Amino acid sequence: MSELRVSMIERLKTELLKSDRETFPRILGGQTTGDGLWRFFTSNKIGPWNAPKTWRGTWPELSPELFFFGEDIFGNQLTLKKDSENVWLWNHENGDLVDLLLDLATLLETVIQSGIDWIDFYSPEMLVVGRAKLIDVPENCHLHWTQPLLSGGSMTMANTSVVNSTMHLQGHGSLWTQLRGLPPGTEVIIKQKK
Repeated sequence: MSELRVSMIERLKTELLKSDRETFPRILGGQTTGDGLWRFFTSNKIGPWNAPKTWRGTWPELSPELFFFGEDIFGNQLTLKKDSENVWLWNHENGDLVDLLLDLATLLETVIQSGIDWIDFYSPEMLVVGRAKLIDVPENCHLHWTQPLLSGGSMTMANTSVVNSTMHLQGHGSLWTQLRGLPPGTEVIIKQKK
């Protein structure tokens, strides 16, 4: 993967005016930004990744109208919502959508120039861990919080493992289906089936 450049953003602005979502992988596919913490899907991945019978099937409340075109190395998805010009970040831990408050071209230009530290979603601890572990996370994997944050896991290097992207989001979907509705801070004990 190579780092996204500002010149690509100008091409993206022009292409978005006359085309559809096929533009994303043609221009952004295989690129990274935010010090490599954001990755953009290629043409080969974007279709299957957005298909309903993949990992998305484990998230029953996930709107089929969300179009995922990239992700951070933790598995949070960059998405577009119907009837919104802004880019949103879908939190893979709990299914929440976070409005990044900028349209795609402005967001990418800002991230190229300033990184992602200004985005409230990313705590300084999360970014320190992500940057330190980035080299260990292949394109088809995520940096997983071994004890998920929603169950009290800490943002430390010791609480990470590298897992396959699809299995990671399927696992979180199954976990969230069981945990949703519990009050924040509820202690959870996870038992493996034998």
